[in-house]
Amino acid sequence: VSRLLRKINYNIELIEVKRFLIGNEEIILLNKLEEEPELQKRTVRGLEIYDKEFHKSNRNKKSVDELFRVVDEIEKIVKKRSWNLEKKLNKYYIGFKSGFLLAFGVHWLGAKSFGVFFKVQPKKLAEFKKICPYEFKYDKQWKQAIIKYDKINIHKLEKAFKWAYDCLVER
Repeated sequence: VSRLLRKINYNIELIEVKRFLIGNEEIILLNKLEEEPELQKRTVRGLEIYDKEFHKSNRNKKSVDELFRVVDEIEKIVKKRSWNLEKKLNKYYIGFKSGFLLAFGVHWLGAKSFGVFFKVQPKKLAEFKKICPYEFKYDKQWKQAIIKYDKINIHKLEKAFKWAYDCLVER
């Protein structure tokens, strides 16, 4: 109704009237109706595909090639160990998940740089420090250890990948 009132050029107030009978008593409630805000209409976007071409259009091309080379190496480790993990490509990271839980992956730190991340619960951080051969930064918000990729050897991280997978399986 309020939509139709906007089309009329008169100042109109709507009042809702409710009448109740309780025994011999009659109660009348009056309620002034407020104008409903108009919902904004916008176009709908479809599901985007975050493949290599998408990343190349938004990032440094050499870095994208290197990131996907690292992801391929990690995928070989996952297949070699027969882990039940699925590779999932997203806008800002490529992760290896079981269901909706992430174990590890690679994510963008900027337009050119990226890092390898491992999901680590805060109580298991000391345990992860013993296993990881590289320095890392811990992100408390996402509960993950991030190793900036500077020509590191992915195969030296195999113990860390196994540890992250075992922690995922425990949950």
